[in-house]
Amino acid sequence: MRPFRLLTNHYRKKKLTWKLFMITFLLVESIILTLGYFYYRHSSATLLRAQTEYAAQIIDKSNEYLQLNLKNVESFFRSVASDPRIQGDNHEEIGKWFTGNLMLYMPNAKNIHLLQNDQMLASTSVFSWKLTESRSFLEQLQTVRDPNFLYWLPPYFSPVSSFTVTAAMTIGSDRVSAPRILALDLDLTQLYQALNPNKQSSLQGDLLLLDRSNQPVYGESPYSTYDVYRNRFVLSRLSPDLFESDWSTRTLVDRGRTLFLIRSVNNVLGWQVVWIMDQTVLLRPLHNSIAFNWLLAFVSLLLSLGIASFITKLVSRPLRTISTSMNRFSLGDLDTSIRVNREDELGVLFRQFNQMTARIRELIVNLKRTEAKKKAADLLAFQAQIKPHFLYNTLNAIGISAKQGQMAQVDQLISALTGQLAYSLDKTPKRTSLREELKALEDYIELMLIRYADQFDVEINIDPSTLEYAMPKFILQPLVENAIFHGLIPAKRTGTLFIGTSTGPAEWSIMIEDDGVGIPAGKLRHLQRMLQMSVEEADEAADSGGGARDSGPIGLRNVNERLKLTFGHPYRMTLASTEAEGTRILIRLPVDIPEGGTLP
Repeated sequence: MRPFRLLTNHYRKKKLTWKLFMITFLLVESIILTLGYFYYRHSSATLLRAQTEYAAQIIDKSNEYLQLNLKNVESFFRSVASDPRIQGDNHEEIGKWFTGNLMLYMPNAKNIHLLQNDQMLASTSVFSWKLTESRSFLEQLQTVRDPNFLYWLPPYFSPVSSFTVTAAMTIGSDRVSAPRILALDLDLTQLYQALNPNKQSSLQGDLLLLDRSNQPVYGESPYSTYDVYRNRFVLSRLSPDLFESDWSTRTLVDRGRTLFLIRSVNNVLGWQVVWIMDQTVLLRPLHNSIAFNWLLAFVSLLLSLGIASFITKLVSRPLRTISTSMNRFSLGDLDTSIRVNREDELGVLFRQFNQMTARIRELIVNLKRTEAKKKAADLLAFQAQIKPHFLYNTLNAIGISAKQGQMAQVDQLISALTGQLAYSLDKTPKRTSLREELKALEDYIELMLIRYADQFDVEINIDPSTLEYAMPKFILQPLVENAIFHGLIPAKRTGTLFIGTSTGPAEWSIMIEDDGVGIPAGKLRHLQRMLQMSVEEADEAADSGGGARDSGPIGLRNVNERLKLTFGHPYRMTLASTEAEGTRILIRLPVDIPEGGTLP
């Protein structure tokens, strides 16, 4: 008994930190061993759930990308069909136009062809003559009848584009006896690689594209192989009957393996985007550790019984108290505090925790107040920055019209200017709706159409569902002003200004495009770098002499900075331009509504 008593007295004299170290060491070691098996089960379920959710997101994104590409093809056909060059007689120039310009705007296109009476007029392929000798291709072209209607031919083997899918459209002509057919072959390999997330992430699984008849459009082993004798992809290890029923997720057993399938079908062609995961492969690393986990579980169970009573009485309660309080505070409960009823080291820790939370609450309140004031001031400053430039241009136009005696035009200019001032002089930083922004933009466009009569046309295509979405005031007018003064007017020909919107599940887009003089490559790169800078980086560059505040059109820079301050990371702006062809600005914003508004 005496040695035990001496050991007990020695233990009582030790500091709490030493006691906590020893007991925690034993506790952590025992918990690691005992929970090995439970960790395996939990990890398996978590891994499968995470992979399933991630796969569902990937399949939706892949289908959205496929839908966007197919819509881009349709837009491409509409654009080319309306171009007078497609009806020209210089077939060599048309071929150069296809190769040197059109292919650049269609990243997933393999070849473009122009035919008439089953004769090849122009093509991006040097072997295009083989198409006119392909009976299957010519037979499929017989179904392309209605003019200006886009037909999608079933997957087939093309002698110039390999296994492909062709989009074709009949283009009428007043100068020739027979219509011409414009055809575009998709590069299925490139499209598949763009859709396949396996190339860019650690997601386990395989992607499979199927057509309406449940036959593979493209895929890789082991679920799809290319039959060189029939020149098409065929299913392997999966039956076409599996895809007859209507389902989005499905589990099946194949050769002792559990497969999980996710499918999406909502695109122009009715293609099925299928993601296949092998759960056996996914859980293989966890299976390899299960034998060792059983041994750890047995040993850790014995250890946990010996230390449970000590840890519960001495350490667990106060540690649980402070852990719970810190967790509640980290989750946002800033009023969390601990009642202090002890004088040891833990009591000191409780008091310091209470002092820390009180100080953090004070700092958060001050920070929110300061940031709110800064954001409001920045928004007002940015908005006011545009007005002198706009007023100068407008008043100059009114003065010119007055000198020329065009009083009716002066009246129209003044009315439109009045509408602009009523909208822009409101200095509140509160966001407005796209509908209100468009109303103000119409006044500005009316001013410009009067001032620059017959120098440009305006096309507007607004998705009705975006009209009530929120945005800062005075966003569209500076961008339209840049398009007119830096793109359309210098072109010295009648151009077109396009304004359009589209919407998605979590964001919506605004596009402003002109077919004016474009932006030189060097200046374009400079502007694109400016758009990638944060507001703070732009300030630092300007202060250090980098000139970020003085580079690029003032309207573009101003709009970019205001949108960054308002929306942060969800906002994106991209700028694309080609000299002598035009400029396109695409703005992506999160879906939101202004105060007091409602979604349509």
